[in-house]
Amino acid sequence: PEGMAANVRHYEGDAGIEFVLRDILATVAANAAPFYRVYSSRQIRKYLYRPFPTFTRQRIEREIGVRVIAIGPGGEDAPLAERKWIPTTDQNPPASYVAIYPPKCAMISVIKQDYPTAVILDAQPIALALSLAFDTLWERL
Repeated sequence: PEGMAANVRHYEGDAGIEFVLRDILATVAANAAPFYRVYSSRQIRKYLYRPFPTFTRQRIEREIGVRVIAIGPGGEDAPLAERKWIPTTDQNPPASYVAIYPPKCAMISVIKQDYPTAVILDAQPIALALSLAFDTLWERL
């Protein structure tokens, strides 16, 4: 029945990544509390900003806040953003980005050297469980 199964959509390449980032902004901007959570490794940055270099500026203009748990070192300060780090022994952790923005989650990774892929999972219970896990880890870092 409608609404019972999670809606999963798959995107590829720069156009797909830009679509996902725009979906994050549009979905979060519509929330009463415009805020989302991210796990991110440094290696993913170029894949996010290559197709959408104004993403951070647009996020700030829309007054959307973000908390980032960075995997390994790196990342830069930006308005309306808080950042904490998880240390890793991997000197070059794989490129990964997980955005939790209920009722959705987006996961971006890179396959075949320079080709980004993404999935948007539209499932409120999963987004809420991941939010709880993120917030619990955030408080411990």
